Amino acid sequence: MVKSAVRVCVRTRPTAAFAHTELVVKPEDRTIDVNIKKNPNMGVVNNMRENYGFKFDQLLHNSSQDTVYADTISDITKSIVQGYNGTVLVYGQTGAGKTYTMSGGQGDYKARGMIPRAIQEIFTEVRFPAGFHLVCLSLLEHATLGSLLSFPSPTQCHRAETKATPPWRQPRGKSAVNLPQMPPDSGGMCMGVD
Repeated sequence: MVKSAVRVCVRTRPTAAFAHTELVVKPEDRTIDVNIKKNPNMGVVNNMRENYGFKFDQLLHNSSQDTVYADTISDITKSIVQGYNGTVLVYGQTGAGKTYTMSGGQGDYKARGMIPRAIQEIFTEVRFPAGFHLVCLSLLEHATLGSLLSFPSPTQCHRAETKATPPWRQPRGKSAVNLPQMPPDSGGMCMGVD
């Protein structure tokens, strides 16, 4: 079973214009310090806070896809095989690398994302224990409420429908219904390569 019910992990990737003075990333301490200079236009009495510190369960600074998977997702995948539910929520600014982290790079096996790695691990794990396993997958992209699964044929491709729900039932107002699930035969089939 996973180490903790909820873990907060941060992946940072410094760029050429990385704000080294404003953001101090300390992977060994699992912290990020944010330093904001006081605004001189605020006058003589300026009580603006200059320093913020954030601590995380895991901080992956300039880490490979292998490291990200091993340190954050692998335990969840193993728990799923044992019968526990598992969820990975990816959140961040546009262009921050969420899609790359989850789906991976094109054509480079080492750059494959967390989803293909988890699928591969699930199918590796369920082949060894004796017994019957039924694996069904659903992936939802919130921005479009579209399914991210690759289906073997276009006739099986679906989009998730949305329906308004009464506010007392679901405060967020919309939910995905008919989100497709498919029982794949292999990890490759899940990614549309079989």
